[in-house]
Amino acid sequence: MVRGRKLWGGRFAGGTADSVEAFTASIDVDSRLYRHDIAGSIAHAKMLARQRIISARDAAKIVRGLKSIEREIDRGKFVFSSADEDIHMNIERRLGEKIGVAGRKLHTARSRNDQVALDMRLFLREEVALIIETLQILQRELTGAARKNLEVIMPGYTHLQRAQPVRFAHHLLAYYEMFERDRERLSRRSRSHQRAAARRRRLGRNQLSYRSKLRRPAAQLSAGFEKQYRRGERSRLYSGVCFSGGHSVCASESPCRGAGLVV
Repeated sequence: MVRGRKLWGGRFAGGTADSVEAFTASIDVDSRLYRHDIAGSIAHAKMLARQRIISARDAAKIVRGLKSIEREIDRGKFVFSSADEDIHMNIERRLGEKIGVAGRKLHTARSRNDQVALDMRLFLREEVALIIETLQILQRELTGAARKNLEVIMPGYTHLQRAQPVRFAHHLLAYYEMFERDRERLSRRSRSHQRAAARRRRLGRNQLSYRSKLRRPAAQLSAGFEKQYRRGERSRLYSGVCFSGGHSVCASESPCRGAGLVV
């Protein structure tokens, strides 16, 4: 049994076999990207209108249609179809149903690779921020436990064998430093992903009417990357916890001093 015609069907005369659809569909996994996909598409539509590639009227229709689709998904009224394979085609097909021919203009000057790369970076930006926030909470709990156990002595271990006695507080703060290293790496990776997304160009991609005064694609600027650039240059202050000097406890104290351990 084969199904109906795909958006990417092109010159194919027949439909797709059920076995192929079951193998290629990813909607069960990537449906979580709907907000990021819609945000990127809205920014792209506005850029196309700003560059006079599509009319302002068509751009407004696209934006209204995308926002309407987002509300449908938020309310649980959107029917995801494995026949459309992924979140991008599910939204694209629904947009065409809502606004007609104008919806087909959304992919002008944008390849699917561009769209997927931006969606993934918008998604990872949120996830990394959540992980960093969670790590900070864990670090504060570790320093709090260290303060409460200043006089507790435990055996230190090397190669699974007991070695010299150490303070339990110091043992806890060793894990603090491990998580701090993870946090710093995630922060650096997040900033590099944002810059990479703003610089990304697919080889041979149509650069339709990107004017020289636009130092970065307008769609990616609209999606919030420019704010991240400026934020990345500021003092590394997150959630009221100062990380100056590579440490974090209250004010600008090191974790050891913050826990009452002078080193």
